[in-house]
Amino acid sequence: MSQFGDGGIKLSKGSYKPSEHIPFFNRLIVHFLMVALLTSTAAFSTSQLISTKLPELLFDSQHFQAYWDQCIDTAFVNMQKNVTDNQYTRDEVIESMPQRLASENIVFYFEMVPFLDLDDPIHQKYIEDHDALILYCADGNLVSTSYMLGEPLVHIYQISGMVGGTVVACIILSIYVLHLLHRIKHLYQQILYSRNVDVHKRISLKGSDELAALSQNIEQMRTCLLELIDREKELRDNHMQLIATLSHDIRTPLTKLMGYTEILHYKKYADPSEQSHCISYMLETIKRLREMTDNLLDCVLVKGQLMHDDCQLVDGPEFLTQVLYEGFSDLEKYGFKVFLPDLKGSYALNICISDFLRIIDNLSSNIMKYACREHPVLISAEDTNETVKLNISNHKAAKKKIIPHHGIGLASVNELIKKMGGSFKALEEKEEFSVCICIPKVNLECHAVKSANISSEDI
Repeated sequence: MSQFGDGGIKLSKGSYKPSEHIPFFNRLIVHFLMVALLTSTAAFSTSQLISTKLPELLFDSQHFQAYWDQCIDTAFVNMQKNVTDNQYTRDEVIESMPQRLASENIVFYFEMVPFLDLDDPIHQKYIEDHDALILYCADGNLVSTSYMLGEPLVHIYQISGMVGGTVVACIILSIYVLHLLHRIKHLYQQILYSRNVDVHKRISLKGSDELAALSQNIEQMRTCLLELIDREKELRDNHMQLIATLSHDIRTPLTKLMGYTEILHYKKYADPSEQSHCISYMLETIKRLREMTDNLLDCVLVKGQLMHDDCQLVDGPEFLTQVLYEGFSDLEKYGFKVFLPDLKGSYALNICISDFLRIIDNLSSNIMKYACREHPVLISAEDTNETVKLNISNHKAAKKKIIPHHGIGLASVNELIKKMGGSFKALEEKEEFSVCICIPKVNLECHAVKSANISSEDI
C-alpha cells in the first residue's frame, strides 16, 4: 500500500508547524561576526599590552629604577672610556649612532649644545634637573638627551605581543567553535538514540538560532513519521481484521449451502416439499452471498472498516420474529431444541438487514459448534422504552475434540452491532454461554422530520 501517493496516508494541515522566525541577533552569522570583533579587539589589546604598556610599566617602576640607573651609569662610563681612549670627536660619536643601535643594549642620543656653559651655575642646575649626561670628546662636549633600550629587547616584547594576541584570538575562536561543535554533536547523538534505541525520545536543543530551529524541524519530522507509521499499522491491522471477518461471515452461509447441496446431490430429502425447501434456501443463501460481495465491492473504506449506509426502517417485532425463526430453526435439524421469544408491541428499528443476517448466522454457527444438544437454546427478548434486548444462552458442550476457533465471529458481531448504534455483550461461565444484543428503537416522528428535511434539500 502506498504511504505517500494518491490514496495513501496524508498528514493534516495542522500537523506540521514551521519553526518560528529567527531574530536577527540570534542568527549564527551575527554571533560569528560579534565573536570575530571580540577576537580582534582582544588580540589587539593583548598585543599592545605586552609590546608597549608592559615595558613602560616595567621600566618606569620604582622597584627597578635603581637597577636601570645603575645600568645607565655603567653604560655611560664605558662609553666615556671608549671615547676618551680613542679620542673620538663629537661628529664621530654622533655618526656612530647606527653602529651603537645594532650592538648596544642601551643607546644614548647626543647632540651639540654650543651655548651650554658647564661653568655657569644656571646651566649646571638645568643639567641636574633634566638628568642630562655630559660626554667629553676630543673637540668638545656632547649632551645626552635620552636613551633607549636595545633592539633585541624591543623585538622580544614586540614578538611576545603578537604571539600573545594570536593566542588570545585562537582561544576565543576555539571556545566558540567548540561550543558549536558540542551542540551539533549533542543533536547528532539525540538523532542516533532516537533512531537506534527509542523512537519516542524527544529531540530538542536549547537556544533560538539556526541549530535550535533545525532540532525543532527534526523533532517535527520524527513526530510526523511516527504518526505515519502508527496510521499505517492501524490501517494494516484493520485490513487484516476486515478480511478475516468477511472470510468468516462468508464461510458460515457457504457451510450451510454445502450441506443443502449434499442433501440434493445424494437425494436425502424425504419428499418433494423438502427438496423445494432446500432449493429455496440455497437460492436465498446465494442471494445473500452476492449482496455481501456487492457490498464489499461498493463500500467506502474508512480507517480500514466497511462503511456503507444501507440501513432501513423495519417493523421491529415482525422482523425479529422472522429473522430469529429462520436463523435458529435449522438448529432443530441437528438435534437442538430452540425456544424462541414471543415478540409483541409496535416499534421500528433502523438496521441493515444483511448485516443482521450475518449476526444471526455467526451466533447460529457458534451454537452448532460449541453448544450441548442435550440442553435447550434459550432466546428471550426484553422490550424497554428505548431499546430491545435479545438474550441468547446455551449450555457448553463437553470438549471431546478440538474445534478450530479463531475468535472472529463474536468480534464481527460486536462491530456490526456497534455500526447499527447498539451494543453487544458476551458472558461465559463454567457451563453456560450467553450473549446480549441491545438494539435502539427509532423515534418515528424525529425520523420523519429528518426524512422530510432531506427531501426538501434534494428538491
